[in-house]
Amino acid sequence: MLYRDMNMVQQSVSQFLQLVAMQFSASLIAISFVASALVLIWVFRIGSRASDLPPGPPTLPLLGNLHQMPKKKSHEQYRLWAKECKSRQSI
Repeated sequence: MLYRDMNMVQQSVSQFLQLVAMQFSASLIAISFVASALVLIWVFRIGSRASDLPPGPPTLPLLGNLHQMPKKKSHEQYRLWAKECKSRQSI
């Protein structure tokens, strides 16, 4: 009799632990999904500009305009950019 009662208790505890584990894993999946969505939104907003800034070249998330920087003869490109931007400046 005692053995059967002990076996029933073990089964009940086992079922309870399985239920808790399922609920915990479902909660963990939901939390990780929300966290991933928030991180993606944050990453893709990195390259965006505020509405009060003038327009500029398109940027990439996390890299910005690094991919547009010249690798060779950079001084020539900077001079061209300076001429281009100087024509847009106003006092």
